[in-house]
Amino acid sequence: MQINMTWAMDAVDGDVELLKEVITDVVEEVPGQLNELRDSLQSNNARKLEQRAHYLKGSLGIIGAESASKLAAELEMLGRRKEFENTDRLIDSLEHELNQLKQFFSQPDWEQRV
Repeated sequence: MQINMTWAMDAVDGDVELLKEVITDVVEEVPGQLNELRDSLQSNNARKLEQRAHYLKGSLGIIGAESASKLAAELEMLGRRKEFENTDRLIDSLEHELNQLKQFFSQPDWEQRV
């Protein structure tokens, strides 16, 4: 798991409270977004895969979650190309990253650890 706090702080103009709110929102939305990614895979809906992955890529990028954002970008590209091979593996990897992020940001001292 990679977190670029410099990037995240720049994205919110150095407003730590705003960053905390954004992180909370992103972490709360993650389960639903993962479900939508899996649904798009099951239904072979490339457009939905691309859209959900794009949304996640942006959300994760804002909070500085570089490795998770890169995985979402890969999924977005696969959706754009209408390719479903390896998509399930990428979704599993993204889920693993997101679980680590959720665990990290649930720690009360996360600000001091970055």
